[in-house]
Amino acid sequence: KNILNIIKSAGDLLNRTTEKIISRLPIEKAEAQTGWWNSNWLYRQKIIFNNSSSSENLDNFPVLVKLNSSRVNYNQTQNSGQDIRLVDADGATLLAHEIEKWDESGDSYVWVKVPRIDASSNTDHIWLYYGNPSAPDGQNKTAVWDANYVGVWHLHNDFLDSTLNDNDGSNNGSDDVLGKIADGQNFNGTSDYINVGNKPSLRLTGAMTVEAWGVLDTVENRRLVAKQGGDYNRSWSLNTERDDGKYHFMISSDGVEGHGVTSNSAISIGTNTWSYWAGVYVPSMALKIYVNGNLDNSNTAGIPSSQYNNNLDVWIGARNECGNCWWDGKIDEVRISKTARSSDWLAAQYKSMSDTLNTYASSLGVTLTATDSQGRVGVKTKTIDLASGPSCSDTSFNFNSVLPLGSSQLALNWDTAAAATSYTIYRNGSPLANPSYSCAASSCSYTDTGLLPGTQYSYYIIAQPSATKNSTSNPACDGAVSTCSLSASTGNVVTGLNVSSNTCGLIRVVWDNLGDDYSYHIYKDITNVNNVGSGDEIMAASYTCGAGDCTFNDSEIIPGEIYYYKVTSESEGVESELSSAPTGYAHSYCYRAPTWEER
Repeated sequence: KNILNIIKSAGDLLNRTTEKIISRLPIEKAEAQTGWWNSNWLYRQKIIFNNSSSSENLDNFPVLVKLNSSRVNYNQTQNSGQDIRLVDADGATLLAHEIEKWDESGDSYVWVKVPRIDASSNTDHIWLYYGNPSAPDGQNKTAVWDANYVGVWHLHNDFLDSTLNDNDGSNNGSDDVLGKIADGQNFNGTSDYINVGNKPSLRLTGAMTVEAWGVLDTVENRRLVAKQGGDYNRSWSLNTERDDGKYHFMISSDGVEGHGVTSNSAISIGTNTWSYWAGVYVPSMALKIYVNGNLDNSNTAGIPSSQYNNNLDVWIGARNECGNCWWDGKIDEVRISKTARSSDWLAAQYKSMSDTLNTYASSLGVTLTATDSQGRVGVKTKTIDLASGPSCSDTSFNFNSVLPLGSSQLALNWDTAAAATSYTIYRNGSPLANPSYSCAASSCSYTDTGLLPGTQYSYYIIAQPSATKNSTSNPACDGAVSTCSLSASTGNVVTGLNVSSNTCGLIRVVWDNLGDDYSYHIYKDITNVNNVGSGDEIMAASYTCGAGDCTFNDSEIIPGEIYYYKVTSESEGVESELSSAPTGYAHSYCYRAPTWEER
């Protein structure tokens, strides 16, 4: 379209118009984003979650959003990220977020609370909005962490608790160091630790989960996180042991006796390799230890119904009355929960903190530049989000199945495309003329009839958002169309049916052998040929098939009566239609000797 249509004439002042269009999409579409949360924010991106391996809905789940110059244009954000907003997939619900670190020369880390990530989904998503220079800081840090978190310490240049519980820590010697997520803390192995206190929220007696990232430089009896004193004042501890170089998680029910679980995996020592550890206590049931999101080992023997609450503070990097238990290495992202987090939850947390849970869709800008006769320049910029496709309706869908229905029909099923107005169905590369398909809210179906028995057919379907555009992918509205072909074969009708009897009390049924891939069903009726096949299958029929034909000998008959037979084939669970004419029928011949009457 001529760009001059967009810029209104201003008399003789406007005599020259230039354009710079960084898009192939129509300009008017760029101005009309659907479902836009707030027009004061100029840009947005879709963040998509891959929870396909999980069987659990992840509710109120804290997700790490990692941004850098390849994922967001820092020139379009405020210098500390004050204007960023996270919005749920509905386009309306504002989500709580916390900025752990904002670095426009490198990586930025933002935590966001997502109300639900659906199980087995790789399409669930949220929106990242930015580009409002007058917006105030939108963080709501404590709301990111659900009520089951009693403490969350990012350890990025401070020791503050991000939850509502205010379990802030005091540092005793640890140093800032590059962490797993932004910065973490380095511990010298002889005296460094962080004390986060013993407020009521930390005095747990029931279920719990403790998580942390760690790097260990030397093996010893090291405490990663612990609420523990000497032999008679134990509560719980996530630690290593000097004798096996493995991970340990223990609790005590009385302050003296410890109940523990040891990992099967060994710790990587001195390699500067970050590992994610989690210990889970399920009262009366199990102690579990997770390594890098995987359940590594569990103990179900003699698990107590509650844990002992001592009066000691929770320490990171050591324990009270430590002796030789100081952590030698790095620690980052420590969390304590008053619930037993699930395997799916911890696996997803590992993916989130490893930057493998999210996919970041790109944005595309459209810029119009107009220069008047006085050399004054006006520029208008809009961003088009390719994932939402404001000028390219979402006609992506799944073509699910082609299944045989007897010998002359195939049933097609596909998911309804969000913006499709119609579909074109192709059989063996040619479009069907006006196929009578039906579509519900979530799926469409079509039965292709009049097909040849025992024949393979191939299909693909194209969704049409309008009469002139085809698309099976998003956002390619024009150009090459993506297709997904599925094939299936109709059933094979039995031929060559012949029924005869030359033995008293026996009728012989013979038909053509269709091959090793087929089994058969034999039907008979004593009254009428039209009744054959109405549920009167010969049960457990024992037939034999040779190279040329198959034979069944029916002895379940009354001599002299006429019987009618038909046969169907079955392959891959699909039964064919009944054998066609000639319909087999016969009666059993039995010789009867002449009789006489003595006079």
